[in-house]
Amino acid sequence: KLEPKGDLKIVGYVRKPGNYEFAEGTTVQDLILLAGGLEDGASLAKVDISRRIVDTKSLESSDTLAKIFTFSMENGLLVDGEPDFTLKPYDIVSVRKSPSYLEQKRVRVSGEATFPGEYTLVTNEERISTLFERAGGATVNAYIGGAMLKRKVTEDERNVRRNLVNLMKKGGNRRDSTMVNKLKISDTYSIGINLDTALASPGCADDLILHDGDELIVPSLTNTVRIQGEVMYPNAV
Repeated sequence: KLEPKGDLKIVGYVRKPGNYEFAEGTTVQDLILLAGGLEDGASLAKVDISRRIVDTKSLESSDTLAKIFTFSMENGLLVDGEPDFTLKPYDIVSVRKSPSYLEQKRVRVSGEATFPGEYTLVTNEERISTLFERAGGATVNAYIGGAMLKRKVTEDERNVRRNLVNLMKKGGNRRDSTMVNKLKISDTYSIGINLDTALASPGCADDLILHDGDELIVPSLTNTVRIQGEVMYPNAV
């Protein structure tokens, strides 16, 4: 029977973290089931329970804020701790992320590569040269000198640009309006790279480490120069 004695709380890698009404005899396993079970990547090696310190007979204050119990789990059961451990009102259960759990990071190779398309990064330190090698290298029409890297704007970078735009809008003059148009917030930005140097010396400063969502673009060789503007006959030569 549920008793209104104080909520239990579960946080971390469970499907429905939050507060749950206390019931006598509730175990950690029971609370995890109420929370929809463990998320992918949840650690079975470390589950922490923090408990309020309640000492009605105490005559002096204490610097201790809570009592911590730590368990590991196996086959849905707690091990390495008290076998009959049950929760008390206001307990907080924390399910940690496994340190070895990593989501796949995807990048793309576009343009004049032998096998363009999406690739999954093998390590956190995979570089441009390795990715281009996996993509089969350049085609006969590739212009290596014109290669570029397109990268997603991070949330921090987006916030900086947004703040700049807001400051300029408050100014209200024509010059600021022109700058605001140039600072339109986009999802990506371009990075100039030296792909030929990166391929010649893998691991060098030009051989950049790739980030999730990066796109390596290798254009085709163009043997023309475009002339336009204030000329009689705009043309490509």
